[in-house]
Amino acid sequence: MSATDSIPEGYYPPRATWRSRFYYPLHQMLRATRLDRIPLPENVKLGPFLIAFFVPGLVFFQLRNPMVGRLIFFLYPLCLATAVVALGHTLSGMAYGLMISMHATSGVTALTHWFRPETVAERVKLALLAPLFLATVIYFPVFRAVDAWCFGAYRTPQRVLVAVRGVDARGVHRGDWVSVRLEDQFGQGYRVHGGVGVGPVLALAGDRVQFLSRVILVNGKVVPKARLMPSQGEFVVPEKSCFVWSEMEVLANNNRAINLSDLALKNSVVTWGQLTGRVPQHWFGLQQY
Repeated sequence: MSATDSIPEGYYPPRATWRSRFYYPLHQMLRATRLDRIPLPENVKLGPFLIAFFVPGLVFFQLRNPMVGRLIFFLYPLCLATAVVALGHTLSGMAYGLMISMHATSGVTALTHWFRPETVAERVKLALLAPLFLATVIYFPVFRAVDAWCFGAYRTPQRVLVAVRGVDARGVHRGDWVSVRLEDQFGQGYRVHGGVGVGPVLALAGDRVQFLSRVILVNGKVVPKARLMPSQGEFVVPEKSCFVWSEMEVLANNNRAINLSDLALKNSVVTWGQLTGRVPQHWFGLQQY
C-alpha cells in the first residue's frame, strides 16, 4: 500500500492566503538580523509582535479596542500631512512630535500586552524606552533621509522656504530660487559657516553683473541690491556657474580689516555642482516667493 492510497480522491491541500507573500520576506529578515533568536514569553510570536509594535494603532484592534485604533489611524496620516505642508514652522514640529507620541503609546501598549511586566519599575522602563527607541531608530533617521534626499526647509531673515532636492542646472532661469551647498571657510579674522543656503538666481553663465551704489545691473537690467553687495565693480559669470546671492553666516574679527562684501561675492558665484535643489514658487498652494 503506497502513501498516496490513504489520501481521499479529490483532495486538494489548502491554498496559501494573500498574506502569505509577506510572511516569507519577514521571516528572512528576522533570520538575517537574528531577531528570531530573541527569547520571548510563551505563546508570543515575534512576527505578529513586530507588526503590532511598528504599525501605530494596530495593537488596539488586536486588544478589541477599535475606537482608539481608528482614532490613531485617522490622526496619524493627518499629522503626517500637516508636518509636510507646514515644514519649517512650529506647527510642523508639533505634528511630528504628536506622530511620535501616538506611535509610542501604541508601542508601549503592545509591549505591555505581550510581555506583561509585573512591577511598576518594569512598566516605567517600557514607557521610557519605547519612545526613545522609536525616535532613534525610525523617526530621526527618516527625517534626516528625507531632508537629504527629498526636501528640506530653510529659514531666511524674511521667511521659511522649502527646497526640493535635485535640480537640472540647465533648466535654471533668472529669478528662480535655489539651494546651494557652501563649504566651511577659514581665514585670518573670519570664518564662513558651511551648509546649505537658499537664494535667488540673479545671473547665469555669460551674464555681465555691474555693482552700483543703490542697485546692480545684470546685462543692463536693474536688479534690487541685497545686503553686503559691493558698491562698485563688475564681472562676467563663468561657464557652468550662476550668481546666487544666498544668506550665509560670517564670523569676523572686528580688529582686522575684512571686506565682507568681497567675501560674500566670492561665495555667491556657485558652480552647477553646488546646486542641491530648487525652491518651488508654491508649496502645497502656499506661495514661497
